[in-house]
Amino acid sequence: MKYSQPYGLPDQPAIPSPNPPDGSAFQRYVNGNPTTGTAGSIPPASSIDEDQIEILNVIINAQQLTADPTLIPTHGDLTQLLRALNAMFAQRYITTHVEKVVHGSGADFSDMHAALSWLDQYIITQTGDVMFKIAPGAWTYTAPIEVRHPNSNRVTIIGQPLAGAAPTPNMFSYTGPHNASDGTYDYQQLSPLHNGCFATELIFSNGSQGFVNYGSGLTISQLLITGSQSNPPSLPAGQSDQTSATGIVAYADTYIEVTTCFGFGQYGLVALDCDVEIRGGPAFCCVFCLHTGIVLWGGFIGHVGDIISVSHAGAGISALGGTISNSPSGGSGRVYTNVNGGDGVYLNAANLQENGPAVCVFQGNQNNGLYMTGSSSAWVNGALFHYNGNNGANPQGAGLRNSAGYAACGGAANFTGNGTYDVVCMDGGNCDASGATLTPSKLTPPANTAGNGNAWISH
Repeated sequence: MKYSQPYGLPDQPAIPSPNPPDGSAFQRYVNGNPTTGTAGSIPPASSIDEDQIEILNVIINAQQLTADPTLIPTHGDLTQLLRALNAMFAQRYITTHVEKVVHGSGADFSDMHAALSWLDQYIITQTGDVMFKIAPGAWTYTAPIEVRHPNSNRVTIIGQPLAGAAPTPNMFSYTGPHNASDGTYDYQQLSPLHNGCFATELIFSNGSQGFVNYGSGLTISQLLITGSQSNPPSLPAGQSDQTSATGIVAYADTYIEVTTCFGFGQYGLVALDCDVEIRGGPAFCCVFCLHTGIVLWGGFIGHVGDIISVSHAGAGISALGGTISNSPSGGSGRVYTNVNGGDGVYLNAANLQENGPAVCVFQGNQNNGLYMTGSSSAWVNGALFHYNGNNGANPQGAGLRNSAGYAACGGAANFTGNGTYDVVCMDGGNCDASGATLTPSKLTPPANTAGNGNAWISH
């Protein structure tokens, strides 16, 4: 609405100076004064007409948004403008707990794309939160679910309670590295399409990514997130091969509870310079991806529950910088990396800190159970290093291979059935295997002797 100056005076600019206007630039109204002969200003029709129209637009718009019959304009209620403003503000702010159902008969939204489009209209205050509850069943997507909301720390995307016991390492089959029959069996154990343990599954077809999170603090819970075991025909604009065909891509802090990523063309989880927290007791699982299960590029992965990353064509876990640890979570979670086509865990200038009662398992991996390079460090006392290095068929395979890093792999650690070596240290690497059960002849350099470029194994 433009300022309507007194009738007969020159028109004023729509946006006068100073801006915002303080009135000094307008031709102001004056009262008439017969004593001084001052003529009073004549109000033009627009000064009355436009005010009313502007106010009516607010009231009518609020009535249409809320369907409140008391906001139908009337002369008998002079509180309508105030109530209309309050109603419209409330329409744009979520101040309490809100639950919305996604998918299925009677749902609030047909899919997560529609749900997030709705959410983008709102600000979630400190007293509010939104939970999207995905209906039971398997639901197919052809494009990733991207979360960009600025209040994502107050957003949860959750499936239905599990139909069976949460996944454990014993649920999966371990015939051999990235074995197709293992993948088939494991999927049947997980999917609601086969009466598996998850009640809700999201299937991403044609090489699509699954979740892509840009909103710090998002929670993903109780979901089986399934890929097409393929890459996209071509990379979408702005998408790199670092993140293509990946179950969960975290560009911002993400919380994960009782969730599994299965069968993606590249990776199960990628965390890029952010924190990912595995919450709750049950495990986060990545299973049967065509490259690596979990990739950390900087940042931090902390876990209360177990991390199970098995049957991938490449490594179970690959950390290029950053830290994976159960320490902030009380030391209860464990890391299982079994029957992967590469290393169980690959660390490059990264840290693996598994403390407390946890017993990590590196078993049946094609290359090394744990491979460290670039001054990495690992605290995995009590871990089991079993049958890595293709049981001798891979001459480079070992239970633990350490180049220039430090590994604490003693205590009740057990090395059994590995390839050429149980422990390899080189280029200044240091392994403390004190108390571990291993074969002395399968250490290089020999225990308590410097070698391989001033490397050392304590035993």
